[in-house]
Amino acid sequence: MKLFAFWPILILLSIPDAVAFYYEIEMISYVTEEECLKRLPILEEKAYKDEGFKRFAMGINRGVMPQLTFSRECINKTPMEYREELFRKSTGPGSRT
Repeated sequence: MKLFAFWPILILLSIPDAVAFYYEIEMISYVTEEECLKRLPILEEKAYKDEGFKRFAMGINRGVMPQLTFSRECINKTPMEYREELFRKSTGPGSRT
């Protein structure tokens, strides 16, 4: 992993009490945040067309297709690291799953 790298992700905002990300599987990273920000509109367009992601969103929304509303983010860690960090914060230290 590069010392400074940014990954574009979308965070689905339209489903209460759920966290869902959309990002590029091939894990493209960008050296500058500006490059990453330029990729976000393209990523969002892909998310709207991705039937698998739409089925996933519907599944976590109790079978109802939500309106796809995203927060566009450029993060400075991989999406998996970011997800793990959010999970740790939400469960707190010493929590068991």
